Amino acid sequence: MLYRRFEHLIDIFRDAPSEAPPDKVLPFYLYYLRQVWPCFAALLVVGLVGALIEVALFSYLSRIIDLARARRRRTSSRCTAPS
Repeated sequence: MLYRRFEHLIDIFRDAPSEAPPDKVLPFYLYYLRQVWPCFAALLVVGLVGALIEVALFSYLSRIIDLARARRRRTSSRCTAPS
């Protein structure tokens, strides 16, 4: 019941095209993605958004680490007595 909506997005019982698939790579992919291109495009967009969120999180984490290291260097230089 939960996946029923997703199961009906692609008609798996549709008649297959009778012509032979193309010999080149890109036309071959397009030949088979013709019937599922909306789902495939949505999958690509969701993957892109997920990857961008992951990159943003790692960038934010690296900034926090850099700030912590800079603060530690500042405080450790104050604690040492000049000789």
